[in-house]
Amino acid sequence: MYFEGGVSMSEEEKYNINKGLRDTLLEVIDLWLSLKFGNEGKLFLEKLKGVEDVEKLKEVKELIMKARTLGELEELLKALL
Repeated sequence: MYFEGGVSMSEEEKYNINKGLRDTLLEVIDLWLSLKFGNEGKLFLEKLKGVEDVEKLKEVKELIMKARTLGELEELLKALL
């Protein structure tokens, strides 16, 4: 795989970048769940810790913004996960 400018990345570099993105997304999701739904929202984070796919976590982040209630969020997450 090549990065812009033709610089190649090792598998380890790609893994580290993906892990960093995943960890950052989980932190953002944790913050948004807390802000929007309080401590009860943080329970959903446990369900997401096993998700490795960064694109799915990006979708989760968007679903949190759309959901008005925890029940609605749970339904939206069932369809995604």
